Amino acid sequence: MAETPQIPATRADMEIEADIEDIYTTYPPLMHDHRNIKITVEDGIVTIRGYVKAQPTHIYFMNKLKHVRGINALNTDEFYNDEVIRLDVGQVIPVGVYVLVEYGSVILSGKLPEDVEVSDLVKKVGLVDGVRRVLTRFS
Repeated sequence: MAETPQIPATRADMEIEADIEDIYTTYPPLMHDHRNIKITVEDGIVTIRGYVKAQPTHIYFMNKLKHVRGINALNTDEFYNDEVIRLDVGQVIPVGVYVLVEYGSVILSGKLPEDVEVSDLVKKVGLVDGVRRVLTRFS
């Protein structure tokens, strides 16, 4: 009588990582963003760091990850999307200042009110979760 092979309770980290790679190589918006995403898998614990441009891409990726077999835990504490960062920065800037976000880099432009110091604004924006750096281009 042949023995029934044992099915491992867990999957190899490399297999999990390959499944995740399949997600971002088959969805065009993620194909553009994947250079700004770092994924590590250790003992089935997946850590994702980095940025995507759009909220729908972020939602799509997170939903697809739920279906990857073998993930024991998912850490996305440092996984951001530029749309949310832009909205959060919008809460701390004065009227007349415009915001552009590119993979966590915030570019402030427009007209800075006279009573606002550039350095103070840069510090305030730099405290927003997900902001990597702040550049200014005021007229």
